Amino acid sequence: MLLEDNIFLMEIQLKLYGSSKQLSDSDFLQVQLPENANIENLRSCLNKLVAEKKLNSNLGDLSKTVAFFSDKDEVVSDKYKLKNKEQISVIPPIGGG
Repeated sequence: MLLEDNIFLMEIQLKLYGSSKQLSDSDFLQVQLPENANIENLRSCLNKLVAEKKLNSNLGDLSKTVAFFSDKDEVVSDKYKLKNKEQISVIPPIGGG
């Protein structure tokens, strides 16, 4: 998909777990990010989604506290480059310490 200024978008499928399921009526959420986006960009996207939904819960810090897993069940860092049509799992902290 092409955006203004010749920026291409890619679609990422988020598999939601725990409290992150409040972001969607299903276990999955589709998000669009600029081509060559990374997990850090995905965190920003999540932050905007939580603000837009105005959820009254502990989701305010979701974008800062979740762990992201690739489709190979590997934790991915904030610099991990996302690929179009990739599935990423969103795992919030369970609680406690």
